[in-house]
Amino acid sequence: MKAMLLAAAWAVAFLLPLPASAQVDPSSPVPGGATGTTVACLQAGDLNSGIFQTTFLLSSAEGWEERAHMKPDLFRYKERQRTETMVELADNGRGMAIQFDFERKRVRTTRIDQPDAWRDLYHILNASDKEGATDCVTLARASGGTAAGANQSAVPRNGGTTVQFITVKIGSMINVAPGTKLSATSGPPCPGQAGFFLCPNKFTCAPVGGVCCPGAGACSAGTFCDKFIANACIGPGDPAFCPGTGNPVTGVSLHCAPGSTCLPGNFCDP
Repeated sequence: MKAMLLAAAWAVAFLLPLPASAQVDPSSPVPGGATGTTVACLQAGDLNSGIFQTTFLLSSAEGWEERAHMKPDLFRYKERQRTETMVELADNGRGMAIQFDFERKRVRTTRIDQPDAWRDLYHILNASDKEGATDCVTLARASGGTAAGANQSAVPRNGGTTVQFITVKIGSMINVAPGTKLSATSGPPCPGQAGFFLCPNKFTCAPVGGVCCPGAGACSAGTFCDKFIANACIGPGDPAFCPGTGNPVTGVSLHCAPGSTCLPGNFCDP
């Protein structure tokens, strides 16, 4: 009964102000390494602040979903074309087209009946191919269109606070010394967040002594990521928690479903 988790967190968001219009180096690759021909999951942020706003997820051979962060919004698109530097999607129901512009690192939009009236909508924060999209997909599925996305303020089992994702100023460098090991209980300092470290996924911060959850999220010291409840932590004091099973390296513990009790030998009752 090992926990494969989506995650909760005690971490607090911090936001760094940006210029009125973020400057983009056209020669630098899009973070995440994907191109227009390989992208399967794309994260986008506000044009001015860079704050994470939404995720575009390739959910089928031709279909994409847009899942807004911290909102219940979910929009579906059909893929119309893609090249090395561009992907174009269409939502015929809303009469709206979306384009991923990899050269300018922008997500653009226009009405389908106005094909020459593109306007910038978001800044591309990260683009992953199918093999490298685990964290991006995990975050997308915890966002728009799901119970977790509709209610990101759900209270974890033991009364902790919920996950907040950090936003780093566009163009900021996070330097990790060669040979640095990242584990769930230590890592590079979280930029601008004293007492927190940056998790291996590069967008979640965890309190020192806490744990990073697989995919996304973190829990405070002494607690672990809940397998059954999205955005929740579990630890000693909860009857479903199996004492002594918490792994501070993986953030995983053995525990039972809500309403069950963990018995000696790590059996669940009922």
